[in-house]
Amino acid sequence: EKHAQKLATYILKGLFNTIEQRAKLEGKELSAKFDEMHRALGKQPYLALQPITANIRECAPGGKDLRVSQPNPDSKLVVHLAQKHVLWVVDGQHRREAMRLVFDFFRTVLQLHKYPKGSLYPPADKGQEVSTEELSIWNQAYEAARTHCKILVEAHLGLNSEQERQLFHDLNNLTKKVESSLAFQFDN
Repeated sequence: EKHAQKLATYILKGLFNTIEQRAKLEGKELSAKFDEMHRALGKQPYLALQPITANIRECAPGGKDLRVSQPNPDSKLVVHLAQKHVLWVVDGQHRREAMRLVFDFFRTVLQLHKYPKGSLYPPADKGQEVSTEELSIWNQAYEAARTHCKILVEAHLGLNSEQERQLFHDLNNLTKKVESSLAFQFDN
């Protein structure tokens, strides 16, 4: 839960970056309150999440039975999925949970006009009223999440449970960890 909470705050930082970038493109000025909230979350020059790794279990290995089209020679392939083609998360459960926490936060703030318990916004206390100006900014962040942001998903096709377990193991145990001192130096 603690890891998902940290990722959720990281996602909010990314949404604030998105609002800022869109404002620059459109030549709009952002309020001092926006800047204050952005600084309170923690500004970073760039944010991104690793892809979520998923599997579509209800298809033949390699997706051989899926309907695939290419609208024109220069376009990407389009894979047509039915309702039974559920994306089962193999790796990315914390990222998925963090996204749920962010949308729960938005629901509480936008509907009740109060900050929830365990708020993702550090300066806010549980039950603290959300000002009209803050409400407008949270609404912009919610709209950015719903309309401008994308999630990269690596989809595997037709893996069985043994293959899913192996994939999870390999993704989480075969990568080399970066030394803490090097990561801290790079982050600063």
